[in-house]
Amino acid sequence: MHRKITARVLISLPLITQEQWQERDFHKLPSNPPIIFKNNLDRDIYKIIDRTNPIIKAKPINNNQWQLLLATISGTSLFTKDRDLNLNPDLKRSKILIQVRESIFKFDLEQERIGKQIPPGAQRIRGIAGSGKTVILFQKAAHMHLKHPDWKIALVFFSRSLYHAIAREVDKWLQHFSNNERKYNQKNRNLLILHAWGAKKQPGLYGIICECTGVDRLTVKDTQSKQPHSIIKTSYHSPNFRCNTNR
Repeated sequence: MHRKITARVLISLPLITQEQWQERDFHKLPSNPPIIFKNNLDRDIYKIIDRTNPIIKAKPINNNQWQLLLATISGTSLFTKDRDLNLNPDLKRSKILIQVRESIFKFDLEQERIGKQIPPGAQRIRGIAGSGKTVILFQKAAHMHLKHPDWKIALVFFSRSLYHAIAREVDKWLQHFSNNERKYNQKNRNLLILHAWGAKKQPGLYGIICECTGVDRLTVKDTQSKQPHSIIKTSYHSPNFRCNTNR
């Protein structure tokens, strides 16, 4: 893609208005590149970009080149169309396989786009088994923590055996989105990986909520009063977890 994409250079000053810039006579400096000011962060931004002379002139790109550019910028490696497939296109199964291999990178880009979204309220993610819902949750937790490190974020799961696997995935996406500058730190209380119930050596979401609200935490044995004929062989004891009332 070298020198095949039209390129422009602009400077963004989102906290300064154009009037403030001119009041200091900065616009009279010999070097005065195109600037996007605070009062340009609306529809005017497209006009400013369009009016800016390109430093690299290139021909318009087609849709395939545009998708390749998106894949390159987002860091995905799934834009790989296997053109050497020795398959008979007349066979129905072969046609389906070719279509899947050629479109899988589009799904990956859409998945990453959803993972980077921070909605103003609740967001529900639905999909069939294997569609990538869990991966999106890992991406969202990592991206939200990097963008808002002061937020209290809890990634809650329901299978205790997956704790270490989930921690590895979160660590992978933290490094991916931060260019390997940030890693998952278990001691960072602003990004918690919590089992819904908890374990002996790991706090759970339920136990933390009980401590923060001053409610007695129930254990599995407490269900015997509801099911007097059942046999309970397990118990739950959460480690001490200091509750922050400001959370």
